Amino acid sequence: MKENNSPTVGVILPTYNGERWLKYTINSVLNQSYKNIKLYIIDDGSNDNTINVIEHYIKNNPDRVSLVPKLGIKGAPSSRMDVIRNIDTELISFIDQDDIWIESKIDHQINHILNNDITLSFTDIDIIDEFGNIKENESKSENIKRNRFLYDKESSELAKDVVTYCPIRIGTVVMKRESFINSGGFDISLFGGEDWEFWVRYVAQGNSIGHLNNVLALRRIHSTNTSYIHRLKRLDNWMKAADKTKDNFPYLSRDIEKFYKLTYYRTIFSCLKKIDKEGACKVAELFKNKNITKKYDHILTSLIISTWPVVNQLYKKYTSLRNFILSRSQ
Repeated sequence: MKENNSPTVGVILPTYNGERWLKYTINSVLNQSYKNIKLYIIDDGSNDNTINVIEHYIKNNPDRVSLVPKLGIKGAPSSRMDVIRNIDTELISFIDQDDIWIESKIDHQINHILNNDITLSFTDIDIIDEFGNIKENESKSENIKRNRFLYDKESSELAKDVVTYCPIRIGTVVMKRESFINSGGFDISLFGGEDWEFWVRYVAQGNSIGHLNNVLALRRIHSTNTSYIHRLKRLDNWMKAADKTKDNFPYLSRDIEKFYKLTYYRTIFSCLKKIDKEGACKVAELFKNKNITKKYDHILTSLIISTWPVVNQLYKKYTSLRNFILSRSQ
């Protein structure tokens, strides 16, 4: 990136039937205190009022908002790559159709990149519900963990840590476009795990990342999130992403094995917290068929599922105690 105190940021926004929250997302981008922003929206075949919402913003902001034709296969990874290949902004950033940015987000991150030897800046995040209310405890432990993460390691060591706990949320990222392209971009064959696979690869290749310990993005969780609806398909692709990472970086094999196990139990618990025993059983079966988990994992899982009301109470107490200890140790 050329030395420029006011580099242009290309914001990539994939949409699909996103009319309900899209205006809040677009407003949060256009109302940034940093104004040298171009918003590129790429629609994946919406059949609701999404296109009309987009056209309204293009009419009122013709120099800042563009609707990019969809060329590749369906899905957010392909949409993002379609845009990035055809723009020339020095920096790029990502936002999903139901998320929101804090007004000073891009300003903080421009300064972060310009004043430090990094190619990618990311921030803390809060979780909001479908009405925009912050879910106080949803992201607290994650933000604390993100702030205690050690980022000044050698790239090979940092990559090991990123495999088992990736601190980067795509909706918080601002990065140099050239470094994204040089690292190969997102794998568009994946429908889930494509951003995790890219962040691991990006770090393993020696690119420098930096974290701002400010909440500058809000991620909306609701029942129509793609990640919620297509959970099993996305989980299967996460495993493919992990397999690809293990093949490309053999020294990460042991860490990938840890990742498999962590993902298995996290997903089981996520299903059960939603009182979705059927989903938990399907997850267990998926992992069993891939020969990723061991016999004792499935025995333990069966026990957890069958005794979930008791386990859930213990889990809530553990989570509450962990958050208390972490907050006191800050």
